This record gives sequence, structure tokens and C-alpha cells, in this order.
Amino acid sequence: MNLEPIIAIIGVDSPTSLADVDGVVKNIVGQIKTKNDASFKPKPSVKWQAIKAFIDGLPQGEGANTTWAPNGTFIVEPFWSPAILTKTLEQLFLTGVDAQLHTDGDLAVKVALDAAVAFKKKYPLKKFKLGLAHDELTQASDWPRFAQLGVDAIMSYQWVQLSPFYFPDTFNAMGEYLLDKLEAHPQIEKAGRPIVYGSDWPVDPLDEFLALKAAVTRSGDPQNPNSPASYGPPYDGRFPGSGGLTREQAIRSITINAAKFLRAEDKIEELARNRVLITVVGGEPVFIADDAANFVKLGGLTAKFPNHDLDPLNRRLAAHTIGGFSGKKLSPEDLKTAQIHRKRGDCGHHKH
Repeated sequence: MNLEPIIAIIGVDSPTSLADVDGVVKNIVGQIKTKNDASFKPKPSVKWQAIKAFIDGLPQGEGANTTWAPNGTFIVEPFWSPAILTKTLEQLFLTGVDAQLHTDGDLAVKVALDAAVAFKKKYPLKKFKLGLAHDELTQASDWPRFAQLGVDAIMSYQWVQLSPFYFPDTFNAMGEYLLDKLEAHPQIEKAGRPIVYGSDWPVDPLDEFLALKAAVTRSGDPQNPNSPASYGPPYDGRFPGSGGLTREQAIRSITINAAKFLRAEDKIEELARNRVLITVVGGEPVFIADDAANFVKLGGLTAKFPNHDLDPLNRRLAAHTIGGFSGKKLSPEDLKTAQIHRKRGDCGHHKH
């Protein structure tokens, strides 16, 4: 059984000065080398390949911890200065370390994208992985820059629901002129860079189906206790902004797009090797593979139904589908041969 490693990231605080960047990067690279499991098989392990840094905080209330300008009169500086962030990312990318940055507000997004511009200008042929997490408020001028720079917007779709977090205080602090720039999932997609989904767990409940619904409809679900819409009015309405993602875009964001950001897209080639070991309906096991105990602890579980591949009726039907139903696509000679094999059971359709 091939068990893939957990992909982990190292949290990093801003160096206090440009002179301290070298030491911080050296420490990060050293940690990755010592933490990484040299072998990912046959047991689960951990693969360290990226850092996580907070460029700003949350756009809550009066915006005291984030980097947007409510009513155009107030702004908070990012936790990382642009110069220090640019130098740190440059050194990390050159050593092959990826980066994910917490960027809730538009200034944090701009600072991070500017750092990517500086790196690409200096090293135009060097590839790198940079993801900006949340991007709750972005400016239209930055939407196409995600695609131009190859930077991923990692969005947490559950935030595109009306909730006490946003309504009414945060919306009022922002002003109406910014509301159409909140959670700009479709705008960034349209500008050329597919969105990557990030659950933000354990900050939020891990409810990916609710998140996908919100991504498409920009609204919650009154019958889902994880959704603010279950609180009733005014949280059961539609979040500001124009349009949501398509269903295909949302599904891709949580599967192949996320896999690409984690450098795990090659595992898609192994999709056909996945198997169902246990199926549970309403808390009752209805199917357990014959060899399931080799991979998971069953704890005395038994399946409600037998798991033979072919029941007697299906075996009879399968025997008649050689060369098309009743052998209609076989030549007379091949049909005679098939009939002989059926009688002897050599064709395999009488085996299970």
C-alpha cells in the first residue's frame, strides 16, 4: 500500500532587519533538511517544503489588524516590510523553498505581488511557488497580476457567506466602494489564474461541501449548522460582489489546482490505483472489501451485503456479452469458439 506523506509548512516571523534575513533563511533550510523524512514509503510521513508568513491580520470591525483603508482614511502597515519580504522570498525561492503568505487585505496582496515582480525581474527563468492565502479584499489592478506572475490565490470559500464577522460592522467600516472587491474569486479566475481552495481548518470547521456551495452561490445554507445562514436573517442572504465560480472551477480548485500548488499533481496519475475498502450508509457498513483488514482496523465490523463481484444473474449476463450481447459482433468461427469456452468455464465469466 502506497501511503503519501503529509505536506507541512514552517511558520516564520519577519526578520527584524535586512541583515537578519540570511540567518533566518539558513535556519529555515536547516529545519526542512532535518525534519523531512528521507523515505516516504511504506508508512505515512511528513514532507516539509514551504514556509507560512503573516503579512497582515483580519479585516474585522475597524480593520485594526489588516491592511485595507476603511473609508480611505486609515491604513495599517503590513507585519513584514516590503524590502524584508522581497529579500526573504528571493533567498527561499533560490534554495527551492515554497512560500504561502497570509494576505487578507489589499495592501498585503499588493506587497506580496510586488515581491514576486522583483524576483521574476531578477531571475526570469527561475520557477517558484508562491501562494497568497485568503485575499479577502483585492484591487482590480492586481487581479491579472496573479496570472502574469504565476502566483496562486488560495481562497477560503466559507468567507463568502454573510456572517457576524463581516456584517454589519466590517462592511460599514469598509464603505460601499470596496464591497465589489471582496472575495474576487471569479475575477481572478477570469484574469487567467485558477483559484486554489484552502480550508483554513482548524480556524473554521472542515466543511468542504459547504465551502464549495458558497463559492458558486456566494451564500450559505440555512440547514447547515456550520453556516452563518443557519442563524437566520440577516445572514441567510447573498454576499456582496458579482457572481460566483462555476461548479467546475470550484471542484478544480479543491482538487487539481490545490494538488499543483502542493507539488503533488503527479499523484493524479495514480488515481486508478485507489480502491474502496469500506462503504458505510447511515452508520451501517454495507460493503467491506475482502482484504480491507490488511489496510485498516475493522474492529469487528461486518458488511450487510456480500461483496462478490458477480451474482448468478450477472454471471449469466456477462457470459453473453463476449463480442457484444449474444456475440453479435463475433464472426461465426469466433462465436463457436466462445460457446465452447463458456461451456468449459475458460472465459472467466463463471469465476468470482
